[in-house]
Amino acid sequence: MASLDAGFIDAVCADAGRWLRVAADAAGLEGDPASWDPEINFRAGREWAVRFTEAPGRSELGIMVVFTGECVTAIDDLEEWEDA
Repeated sequence: MASLDAGFIDAVCADAGRWLRVAADAAGLEGDPASWDPEINFRAGREWAVRFTEAPGRSELGIMVVFTGECVTAIDDLEEWEDA
């Protein structure tokens, strides 16, 4: 099992504004991503995600952009999970 990569987490957090913009662009969102109550969550290795809880035009649950390293690997509208 992979452990958390502290150096990678530090690098992402040090440039959080850039990564919020990358996530917003990948999701097709316009505006200021810092104003959408963003959450950054890290998983084992270099897997992590940005969740915008107040993204414009999205469900009450928001939208999640999943990364592996510096690559976007998934975009989930969390409203779909509510119905599951």
